[in-house]
Amino acid sequence: MRMLAVSRFTLLRLSRTRYILAGLILIALILLTYLANAAGGAPASLNDLVWPHNLARWLLWLAAIWLGINLVHDDRADGTLRSTLTRPISLLETLFGKLLGGWLALALLAAGVAVALTVAALLKGVPFHPAMLTFQLALLPGHLLVLSLALCLGQAMPRFAAAVLVLFADDGFYTAKALARAAEWLPGGLVATITPIAKALYWLSPSVSLFYLSFRDFVYQPPEAAVWLLGLPYTIHYAFLAGLLAAALLGRKEL
Repeated sequence: MRMLAVSRFTLLRLSRTRYILAGLILIALILLTYLANAAGGAPASLNDLVWPHNLARWLLWLAAIWLGINLVHDDRADGTLRSTLTRPISLLETLFGKLLGGWLALALLAAGVAVALTVAALLKGVPFHPAMLTFQLALLPGHLLVLSLALCLGQAMPRFAAAVLVLFADDGFYTAKALARAAEWLPGGLVATITPIAKALYWLSPSVSLFYLSFRDFVYQPPEAAVWLLGLPYTIHYAFLAGLLAAALLGRKEL
């Protein structure tokens, strides 16, 4: 219950005017991108949603990094974290509560993006498809992986360095398919050098590729439900371990 209280407090902090305004601007940017992409003589179709949904995916990725890096830092800076820990609540409960609150904020933002794009598409005559609403929500476990990794690394190193590391912590960058694409335009010697590095990064990075699918593939080639469901326990365990490590790192600092 105390963890839920912290998550509620985190959501209240994120409901300040500037954060709501930032979320509305992000939704408006994605919506305008869709409308500009769909403008023209060709009839509106589901394919017109591919670009804005993938744009939303990456913007929410960046939002997850920003939240993970700053949720604890901001509370340390203004003394909120120190004040919270004077009450009967542990540092671990506080971190997990903040992690949950940040993830719920991302879920609300993802739902807003999905609804805005769906309404705009329907008004332009695009036939309804369930993926219009479910795609962004299906990515939320992947956002939790990013958020928890950012929260952990944010306690181990400067915020900018942590953000850069999390930005490239996507196993989809280092798959055999990605390396094959890189081999088409990179010198052979360079490809041979980076291949073992990429393989190591593939195993070290969180498996966001379980959830980060292209919108087109999600519509026409839905992923196996079993694979997606098996990814949920992995995500929960990853977030739990990241929270434990973040608490250990933060416990050594002056709060």
